[in-house]
Amino acid sequence: MAEVEAERSDLYLGLKKALGDDMADKLVNHLPPSKWSDFARQSDMVARFDLVDQRFGLVDQRFEAMERRFDTIDRRFELIDHRFELVDQRFDELERRLDRLENRIKLLIGALIPVFVATVVMFVQLNMSIAALR
Repeated sequence: MAEVEAERSDLYLGLKKALGDDMADKLVNHLPPSKWSDFARQSDMVARFDLVDQRFGLVDQRFEAMERRFDTIDRRFELIDHRFELVDQRFDELERRLDRLENRIKLLIGALIPVFVATVVMFVQLNMSIAALR
């Protein structure tokens, strides 16, 4: 940077001699504070923007790929949900069948208890009759 300042100072002194103080001040004030090579040209900026656009394009493609993957995962979860619904329906049907079976067993037990009691009473009476015969 010192080299640039030295060149700038030499230029300023030369311009003062050739053009005078006022014109030299105006001209030097329009010069950049550093080397011209430090400044970007419009074509440099366009190239940079093109590169940024390309990179954003790649990012967009990756997001689209991720969205497709998420869509696939969503469809798989929907299938799993459907399977759970089918299992739930089957459990409901089994529960209804078990309820009907339980009711039938209760009816059967309800019908067998009097038969069992009558059988026991009959055996007791038979045993008492046999004992009376002895």
